[in-house]
Amino acid sequence: MLLALAAWFVFELGGVTQPLFFRSFYSYGAGLLSCLFILRSIGDFKWVGFFKRKKGTVFAKWDSVLYSPLCFLLGSALLIILFWRTE
Repeated sequence: MLLALAAWFVFELGGVTQPLFFRSFYSYGAGLLSCLFILRSIGDFKWVGFFKRKKGTVFAKWDSVLYSPLCFLLGSALLIILFWRTE
């Protein structure tokens, strides 16, 4: 549910849909959401992220190959959309 809400926020931020819910806090919400995704990609230094120590599991392999780069890409793209919108 939260991921769908975040996607709707990005649609409104990018101008894909008409602003309905999130108009009042675009800059704060986009900054917070991008920080959450980028911090997820960096990780907790034990189980998830680029700098994790536990590397022998199937999840750790997929986290390194797919999940962490995807979170970093989503966070960076959200920052790009935010700065593109404010110009």
